[in-house]
Amino acid sequence: MRKTKLNKNMLTKRQKRKLLAKGKLRDSFELWVDHHNHKMEMVRTLTGLVGVLLSCIIMLKVFGAI
Repeated sequence: MRKTKLNKNMLTKRQKRKLLAKGKLRDSFELWVDHHNHKMEMVRTLTGLVGVLLSCIIMLKVFGAI
């Protein structure tokens, strides 16, 4: 079986429904998210690091170390 990219414009309504039910047809938002996956992971990691850093600074101020 040959794997080809599925083009939504080339499918009938019945074929689209079948593929959507099987989870093989992606909508435009899912394709956008898939394209920007690594950038979103970097932002998630950086915001976690900033949160930890700010928590440490706040704790040091509360306990009088700074």
